[in-house]
Amino acid sequence: RFQTAYPAGELSFFRVVLHELATTEGHKLEQIEWLNLTTKIEEGRSLTKSRAEELLSEWVGAGYLVLDEDGIGFGPKTQVEFDRYLLNNFPDQVEQCRLCKE
Repeated sequence: RFQTAYPAGELSFFRVVLHELATTEGHKLEQIEWLNLTTKIEEGRSLTKSRAEELLSEWVGAGYLVLDEDGIGFGPKTQVEFDRYLLNNFPDQVEQCRLCKE
C-alpha cells in the first residue's frame, strides 16, 4: 500500500501534490511547479528537488501520476485509491464519475 511504502516527508509531499492537482484548473502541473512544491511540505519534513524528480518518475511508473506534453496529472491509481479522499476534501474541484457515481 502507498502509505507504508514512503517515509513521512514523501507522504507529506504527495498530499501537497494531490492538493495542488485538485485545485489547479485542468488538474495539471508543469514540472517546475512540481519541483517548487517541495517548499510547501509540512514544517519539520524536508525533500530535495532531486528526490522530488525521483518520486515523479516512481509515481508515474507506478500509475499514481501521468506525465505528458500537457504536464503532470492524476494517474489511474490515484483516481482509484484516493477517490474518497479527493471527493471528501475537494468536492468543488473534483467531479464524480457520471457512470458509476464515484
